[in-house]
Amino acid sequence: MLSPDDIRIINENYRQDFNRHDADALQNYYAESVVWTNSNVEGEVTDSKEVAKQYAAFFEAFPDVYCEFLDDFSENFHNAHRWRMTATNTNKNGEINNIEIEGFSMLIVDENGKIIRDHTYFDVNNLNAQLGT
Repeated sequence: MLSPDDIRIINENYRQDFNRHDADALQNYYAESVVWTNSNVEGEVTDSKEVAKQYAAFFEAFPDVYCEFLDDFSENFHNAHRWRMTATNTNKNGEINNIEIEGFSMLIVDENGKIIRDHTYFDVNNLNAQLGT
């Protein structure tokens, strides 16, 4: 069984790859079959390759996104963390918007440390307001 510290290490490595904007590396954290939900994506994504595509599109929209963890809790195969992301986004009119959002993610990993469930929540209306949409 993975210890809470093992899961935190996986989580921190994930955050570092996220901040490098490496969608391919992020795919490697997920089991082949996964349940991935995100406040900004309709429905469930169940394929790790599709998760990587979602991240690639996100990094394209927010090329300088940076994530920091504010709180973290791990027990058994569960990891919960609250995070803050900052980024800039250039809208269709060429205007640059500074973005800051906070959210919460609940991850469940298997015995190999691969993410089998990832549920990420944040205030989409707040994000859209910051984007001017």
